[in-house]
Amino acid sequence: MKYIGRKGWVRGLAILVLSCILLQNTGTAFAKSPNAKSIKSSALGAKRAKKLKGNAGQSSGKQQVIIGEGDSAQEYETLSAKVQYTGVSFDCTIPVVQWNGIWMAPVKNIFSDILGCYYQTSEEDKNILVTTPDRENTIKFTQNTNVVVINGNEETAPAATVLGTKKDADYSDYMVPLEFTLEALGYICSIKEGQGEDNSAVYNLVEITSDYLYHIITDNFSYDKEKYSNMLIGVVLLENDTEKLNEIKGLTLEAASKKNVKIINNAAEYSVTLQFLNTYNPFGDITQSVKNGITNSIKIWETEDRTTCVQINYNKKQEYESDITEDGCTITILKGSFSMKVILPEDVPFSKIETTDQYWNQKFLIILPGDYVSFYKKYVPVDNSSYITGIRVSLTDEEDTKITVNTKGLKGYRLDKGDGCFTVQVGDPKDIYENIVLIDAGHGGKDNGASKSGLKEKKLNLTIAYKQIKEYFEKVNSPVKAYWTRHDDTFVNLYARPTYSAKYQADLFVSLHMNSANSSSANGTEVYYSKANNSSSFSGITSKLFAKKMQSTLVNTLGTKNRGVKQAGFVVIKNNTVPSILIELGFITGSSDKKKLKKESFQKKAAKTIYQGICNTFKSYPTER
Repeated sequence: MKYIGRKGWVRGLAILVLSCILLQNTGTAFAKSPNAKSIKSSALGAKRAKKLKGNAGQSSGKQQVIIGEGDSAQEYETLSAKVQYTGVSFDCTIPVVQWNGIWMAPVKNIFSDILGCYYQTSEEDKNILVTTPDRENTIKFTQNTNVVVINGNEETAPAATVLGTKKDADYSDYMVPLEFTLEALGYICSIKEGQGEDNSAVYNLVEITSDYLYHIITDNFSYDKEKYSNMLIGVVLLENDTEKLNEIKGLTLEAASKKNVKIINNAAEYSVTLQFLNTYNPFGDITQSVKNGITNSIKIWETEDRTTCVQINYNKKQEYESDITEDGCTITILKGSFSMKVILPEDVPFSKIETTDQYWNQKFLIILPGDYVSFYKKYVPVDNSSYITGIRVSLTDEEDTKITVNTKGLKGYRLDKGDGCFTVQVGDPKDIYENIVLIDAGHGGKDNGASKSGLKEKKLNLTIAYKQIKEYFEKVNSPVKAYWTRHDDTFVNLYARPTYSAKYQADLFVSLHMNSANSSSANGTEVYYSKANNSSSFSGITSKLFAKKMQSTLVNTLGTKNRGVKQAGFVVIKNNTVPSILIELGFITGSSDKKKLKKESFQKKAAKTIYQGICNTFKSYPTER
């Protein structure tokens, strides 16, 4: 449906106040609202249509209507009329009629009895006030004039508001310009000629559509003010087809605030409940099924402690937003922005969740401590993304819960804490991560690199640059995402390694190596860059600036000898497409470096230091994504 002329909640509050003043000071008569269960294909709606049909007398054929009063009254012959609304056909007690080329309609009969708008009249001012169920739009007519007030603004209607009387029947209603009034209130209509099944009953058919999928309103604003401090006066469900969302509004008589309205979310049941504290519920217990793919149901009840609850159950792939105003509270149900939603067991804190990215196999793992396989058979993780090709829950060897998520190609992911759940965003790496580094553990497989006294360069590189450093990169709060050219003792072609930067959408490239020399006196750390790949990148960073920053971090933290920053044409940094460095951490042949490199504590410290150096570089040179 399309929203037409909606002006906002502030104006709605003014309408509510005006309605109350009219009720208290002018003896206003409120029309009955549509039946609480008058929703699409509602049996009660059909029952109500039958009642109106009985009042109308003839349901087809020509009818006489008198327009105006006294000497100016004119008699018109017109077809009987039906209104098609919410899938139900209603007979008009006074039919619509064309008057001076304008379709005129009985205001109370159509707008109050059928559409469920608030309808108030003031005999003293000769005013008729019609307000939509959600209090958003209002139009005030003055009898026998074409001056109207729409949402506080004075306008001229195409015809005056006149009295209409069905001839030979004791029934009158004020007639207003139909299409003009419907548009002002946010409805859409079409008028055409209808015909019965026997092809003999001809009538005017008015088809009305609106944003209202469901609404219930009260026509009695009295409540026990010694027991209650407020009153629920309406619940409205608006359907927006264009934006694919629903708005559910709980309207209160007195001003609402965060002090007297609570919003309770039940992630496991996909429901949100509005709790109006110390608030009277005039409707009793109501459960209304909706099931339009967005909202599943609405439930209204009052608790023993005088709290009125409005609960909305919604589709698993949806999420909600809330807004508390003086009018009450609005819950907006819309398509979830998450790629995946996972209910979190009550005894598992979000901080205990771990993840492992197996991007080379196009999947990632989410690990929860403890066995919750049966839990997730009941609360199945929700897949809400075309990037996800499968979700499987199983146990690890340590009997923890493993959620394996398969993806379509290389994808990044991010976990976000929710209320009773956590969500996962899946997408292209640069859409998910602010900073991405590609780490290259030098050598591997048949290429051992340097070796001395039982130390193998390929193994040291893999231990420090993958096995130990990934602990830091895989933390939930890590500011940098890391990918690797290899994650095991595999041979990777030298010329293929720099191409991974583009494949993994990396911002920086770091290659780790161990140095060697003929003399054991050669010790220390040096960092290389290539002048062939030294152009300015994000925030002005270059390979040389990156090398200087990393060299400073390494020697200052690890206490190794500073052998400086150097330039060289190594393939992995020369042929790269992003700022790139090659670290020679220490000499595997060095008298002092060899002793350090053998120690696990030094290896772990080196891994953490490289991680910090990368993080510090991104902090100094942000990608600004």
